[in-house]
Amino acid sequence: MLRLDDRIFSDAGEHAALLAGWDQQYFQLDSGCFRSTLQQINTDDIHLFHESVNRRIVQRGSTPRDTVAFGIVLDAQEPVTFSGQSVQKDSVIFGRSNCDFFMHFPSGAELLGIAISQSQLDGNPRLAERVRTLTTTHAATLPVASDTRQHILGFWHRFVDEARAWIELADPALAERCVSTQLVELLDLMLDGARDDRDADITWMSHSDIVARVHRMLVEHPQEPVTVQQISEALRISRRTVQNSFRLVTNKSPIEYMRAVRLNFVRQMLRTSHPSELTVRDAAQHWGFFHSGHFTQDYRKLFDAAPSDNRPH
Repeated sequence: MLRLDDRIFSDAGEHAALLAGWDQQYFQLDSGCFRSTLQQINTDDIHLFHESVNRRIVQRGSTPRDTVAFGIVLDAQEPVTFSGQSVQKDSVIFGRSNCDFFMHFPSGAELLGIAISQSQLDGNPRLAERVRTLTTTHAATLPVASDTRQHILGFWHRFVDEARAWIELADPALAERCVSTQLVELLDLMLDGARDDRDADITWMSHSDIVARVHRMLVEHPQEPVTVQQISEALRISRRTVQNSFRLVTNKSPIEYMRAVRLNFVRQMLRTSHPSELTVRDAAQHWGFFHSGHFTQDYRKLFDAAPSDNRPH
């Protein structure tokens, strides 16, 4: 069945939850009112989506099962980080089926993504072979030819207009075939523009891995305080390396990053629990905020809202 969805969000977690078929979480890192956009077009076998954010976020999740996902960074003033690699504008990124990932998405960034099921690929042998070769012999990112981005942008804008018309067709099967054909063509266009560059950014990968490992430590021990010294000892690296890694990948200090991630988890708890079931104090303490005044101040600074503003009615 063909579906088209066009939304604006004021909460990073809600954005992540409504990205069809994906198991992931978004964490807002920059302070201020969050605003993001999501356009997505789905058939049973292909998912096309365009997303943008006005605040820096970190995404943690996994790609859909039995699906290969591709994306191209359309706009970003700073590098995006995906699976440990620095992704400049005009680069294709991809994730294999059911693959865990971290993605650092700077403010103002835009991404156009396409996820295609294995069954759809099996019906296109030539495309399936290209995808198989790409995902088994290359890193998770590839640069694209300089003019490819403009071709893809033009294709996307035309496609959205046409999809709205196809949805109005009296024949749903015909509408889905039209969309599927165009989406396969878009994926072909992405792959045509990719250039083989096997020089991995090992330094960036190392820095990104440090951030990912700290993120996991934080999630596994929500109430425990984590210091830079503890991180350096646990990972057997210097304090300077810890500080530099976070600055490079997240544009935050380790403490700022960890505080923001914890606050995002608190916000998720508050937005999904009735006040009679969970108090603000209990949610805050679950994620290591034991000083109510400091917690409220930090929460308001990050989300431009009080904790009580984010309770369900």
